[in-house]
Amino acid sequence: MATSFMENDSLSACDSLQTKPTRQAVAGGVAGSSSTSSGSISGLAVQEPHITFSIVGADAYNGATGNYTVRLNVTTAGATITWTYCEIFVFNAACAQGASLGVVTSPTLSISCSTTGVKSITFNGSAWSPVGGDTLGIVLGFDNGSGSPASFSFTPNQNIDTPMTLVPVTVYDASMKRVYYNALVRM
Repeated sequence: MATSFMENDSLSACDSLQTKPTRQAVAGGVAGSSSTSSGSISGLAVQEPHITFSIVGADAYNGATGNYTVRLNVTTAGATITWTYCEIFVFNAACAQGASLGVVTSPTLSISCSTTGVKSITFNGSAWSPVGGDTLGIVLGFDNGSGSPASFSFTPNQNIDTPMTLVPVTVYDASMKRVYYNALVRM
């Protein structure tokens, strides 16, 4: 069964990802409620990375091939801004960026941010084998049709749908003499 991760207001553990802002997405998490600025997108920018969501606890999931749906709730429009880039990548516990699992760019992705509301893109991502501490980053990039810097605001309160499934783990609790199947274990 695929897993959805809810975007929230919490900052990513990897704020050094060279994009701003960075937010978390958590399976079964609580939606964010704070409107957040995209930051200043350079005049005449093309696919400039500006928002990153990190999927918390991704290393507990099976990294299957399949569709990812990324949503962005634009709450203050940016008249000259267009969402033109989205990439899923692995980064390790030290926040070093690793393999790209999938990317979509214009002309396939060309969604105007000149109106408010939820924007979304669905695209295929490849399989990956998580190592302890790995997580996924999803970077959103934007074009600015104006010669002057511009921005928009969004609220991180949408699901990111993934093909990932929880890795089944069997745990034996000797003190209770019980076996737990499909337990989520954190070391």
